[in-house]
Amino acid sequence: MKSENQVNLKEYMNHTMEDIRVNDAMKNSLMERIRSEQDGQKAQKPVRKINRKKIIIMAAAAALIAAYPVTAGAQAAYRAVSEWVTASVSGEVAQNIYAVNDSVTDQGIKVEVESAVNDNHNALVFITVQDTEGKGRLAEDIDLCDSFDLDIGGLKGHVVATAVMDSYDPATQTARFYTYQTIHADIADKPVTAHLTGIMAHKNEIPNCDTGIDLAAIVQQHPKVGGSAIKDINGVGYTNIEEPARPKKSDVLTPDVMDVPLGNGLDFVHISNIGYIDGRLHIQTRWDASFDNHGVLRLCRKDYTGDYTGDEFWDSVAPVSGIDTIYFDTAEDIANNSFYSHTEHIEYLFDVSPEDLRDYHLIATDMVQDGTLTRGDWQVKFKMQHTDSLLLDGGRQAKSVEITPLGVYVEGYTGKDTPVIVITYADGSTETVDCFGMTSVSGIFTRRRSCYAEILLEKPLSDIASVTIDGEAIDPS
Repeated sequence: MKSENQVNLKEYMNHTMEDIRVNDAMKNSLMERIRSEQDGQKAQKPVRKINRKKIIIMAAAAALIAAYPVTAGAQAAYRAVSEWVTASVSGEVAQNIYAVNDSVTDQGIKVEVESAVNDNHNALVFITVQDTEGKGRLAEDIDLCDSFDLDIGGLKGHVVATAVMDSYDPATQTARFYTYQTIHADIADKPVTAHLTGIMAHKNEIPNCDTGIDLAAIVQQHPKVGGSAIKDINGVGYTNIEEPARPKKSDVLTPDVMDVPLGNGLDFVHISNIGYIDGRLHIQTRWDASFDNHGVLRLCRKDYTGDYTGDEFWDSVAPVSGIDTIYFDTAEDIANNSFYSHTEHIEYLFDVSPEDLRDYHLIATDMVQDGTLTRGDWQVKFKMQHTDSLLLDGGRQAKSVEITPLGVYVEGYTGKDTPVIVITYADGSTETVDCFGMTSVSGIFTRRRSCYAEILLEKPLSDIASVTIDGEAIDPS
């Protein structure tokens, strides 16, 4: 199970990368430069160092070349991107992005690492996935199945590499991704293996619907209670995995007492038990073996007649408090558990009384069934580049503070919370960096290490005049 810090880091990167947008003027200007470059000029790897007002702008601009063939033209495109961003953003953005253009093909699916940018701890890599045989195995809903990773110098990150799809071209059956990974080690100049083992597409998304099941008719007022080992829990009122309120076997239903399919194309989900425990309705479900069948069950008042989306719908659903779902492993779950297949039991909890249950429908929302899964072994090898950095003594708060074109890294932090770094530039402007992704090392003294707070800084490293950590000045000279 992922730790809270791992999940937060991954979610942060997902949200950050998904927010990338490019306006029409940028797109038109960029494409004009790409067409000009593709007429015969060939790109060389940039040798200057960046700072980068917006490496995210660079990433967004790079994504716009998706429609162009991945050949020598791609190098020309990246040179055009670099020049365009350099001219538009104070000349300090795109200099560290270097072309890779290495690929591997397995089962007719080509995975290519087009370009990358890195510092001592983080790597941002641009890849494409293409069905070269045109068999339609990819689509706009392509999913890398959490199987993509970057092995850098034999050191893997403390989280799976985030892979966010930017675009899909149905004409060439090519998907483009941004991938990001943090490793707590010096990764500059290290060999890299971009590794992918699974690709899924064409998932079956089922519209939100009323299951038509009469819950009041099947609910058991005295259900069998006592589940298997509890695997995970979720709920707005439950934040600490160690707190005494953690559910026990007596707090969950006995698995597989009944077998009621949801219907409406949802036969991969079955109600396996239903009943009341301590006044709260428990609906236990069994999900067929899959890679990623998923969805959510809600109780909605029968007098609601609108769509099963939006605020009006949410105002009509039965409330939950604290724990709202419990995941646990039955013997079947454990026996069928593998990277690409699992059976899953999920128990949904609702604060609705037996007397009011007849007033509610069971609604299935956001239900998705597995699509076409292609397994393979795609390994693309290349080498990270060296990046300039500013390494500072961390003063009383930390062992060191490292600032690079890609962010800020604090090692040996001893404060009570995550560190706050304030960078002041020569022109008097400042940038505040709230670090995240803390990891702790236990010992006589507790030391923490913080990964990067942001993917971009405002100005070049040479423009930094002073730095503070939690209000304490540290000397950047």
